[in-house]
Amino acid sequence: MSESQPGGPLSVRLDSLPLSSRTKNLFHWTGFVTIDDLLGSSLEELRRIKGFGKISLEETEAALAQHGIHLAVRRAPQRKPAVDALPTLKGCLAALELASQSFRIHNPNASVPNLYDLHAEAARETIAKLENA
Repeated sequence: MSESQPGGPLSVRLDSLPLSSRTKNLFHWTGFVTIDDLLGSSLEELRRIKGFGKISLEETEAALAQHGIHLAVRRAPQRKPAVDALPTLKGCLAALELASQSFRIHNPNASVPNLYDLHAEAARETIAKLENA
């Protein structure tokens, strides 16, 4: 596929770039098909691919540069703030508190710690941190 085809350089298939077979296989195995797919990941995410090291990175950057694209400029997409998870976390906390009460009712002499209480406390701490952020 050439840059003159619809979609421009972002639609170029990675297997058509001048990359080693090893790097092409790494991209194939991890589901990267086009340059656009690749640019959706940060450098840190690419470095976490087993076998994707300095040489693979250098040859990928060189191949992308031929299309006027620089991998280092791209950043990972911004994730939703954790605050969006507050309603779900509060719902989980309510369920943990009910489970804890039930545990105490059905196991009044239990010699093991009530894990529901431990998890509920962790959830309360997380909620407090998110609300104060």
